[in-house]
Amino acid sequence: MKLLRLISVLIVFVLTVSIGCTYSPAYQGTLCDKDQKCPDGYECINDGTENRCVKSSSSDGGEEPQPADADGGDLDADRGDPGSDPGSDPGSDPGQDGDAADAQDASDDGIDCSQPDIDQDSHDSIECGGDDCDDGDQDVYPGAPEMCDGVDNDCDDYTDAMDSDLRLAACSEQRGVCQGAAHRADQCVEGGWQACGPDQFIAHNSQYEQTEILCDNQDNDCDGVVDGMSRDCSIEHLGVCAIGTETCEQGAWAGCPASADEECQPPGADEDCDGSVDEGCGCSGEPPRDCPLQQGVCAGAQEECIEEEWSGCDYPTHSGGTYELPPESTCDGLDNDCDGTSDGMMRPCSDVHQGLCAVGFETCVGADIWEGCPL
Repeated sequence: MKLLRLISVLIVFVLTVSIGCTYSPAYQGTLCDKDQKCPDGYECINDGTENRCVKSSSSDGGEEPQPADADGGDLDADRGDPGSDPGSDPGSDPGQDGDAADAQDASDDGIDCSQPDIDQDSHDSIECGGDDCDDGDQDVYPGAPEMCDGVDNDCDDYTDAMDSDLRLAACSEQRGVCQGAAHRADQCVEGGWQACGPDQFIAHNSQYEQTEILCDNQDNDCDGVVDGMSRDCSIEHLGVCAIGTETCEQGAWAGCPASADEECQPPGADEDCDGSVDEGCGCSGEPPRDCPLQQGVCAGAQEECIEEEWSGCDYPTHSGGTYELPPESTCDGLDNDCDGTSDGMMRPCSDVHQGLCAVGFETCVGADIWEGCPL
């Protein structure tokens, strides 16, 4: 009888608890989440070894605490409204642009974007949603001139000679005919310009000479001096005009004696500088006499006494048309100007060659044989 009464009491107690009490999950003693937080109504308390959830003494037994997800958040909050996109942030603007998003990401990564254009080149840094690949250099931004400095100045991922937009710098030598000469792109090496060479100067101006020879009122060798070279008068003159030296000034040679009318006294002088002596002077039955020029194609040339006057020397006729007034210009293996030297004339390599082969001068050393230009 007592046993039946005890069973009845237990049944009544269970029904009373089931009807009058609210079910509460057993969070007591569970580990706190990674942020050291617990569900509502519980506190995170260290028990001496670990942080565990303990029912709060101030809990009034109100709203049922909700289970936390793996990140310590509220599962119902994560679920959102039944009609919402589970992957969307209810508070976010779906139309937010990429730059703002990048800036927000940068802020989330600890990057200060309160001043996105530190170098003040009107381009925000890439980290803050802009297009400046180096916001610490005012000379680096999209559209900047690409320089030979080992830096991608225009932010196109190409540097120096690899960038078709490389700005070619002027050669260091800018005097005379070299003015305006510029480097080639392939001369930008390891962030610096290699020196310009003669081939670049002659490509820039065909009048360039490594050693100035042309008397043209130009600074052909780019040394800051226009003309000014000297030479023996005998190179281009005969008779008394071949005495001394002459200098190139303002594009013209000057300094040799000037020619004059031929004089008969004293005899034996070529005053008119034509290679004949005393032509037109009187004679009386004298035999032919040697002309002053007796070398090269002039060897054996004579003038005659005709009608009591010396005929003068006819070098062209005597040489069969090969005689030339100095300086000779035909590269034929002959001493055409009768100065004792065959050929030897020079010409710019650029007259007949191109590129590197056009640098400098070449010399005639035989019948149509020129030597001296780069091969």
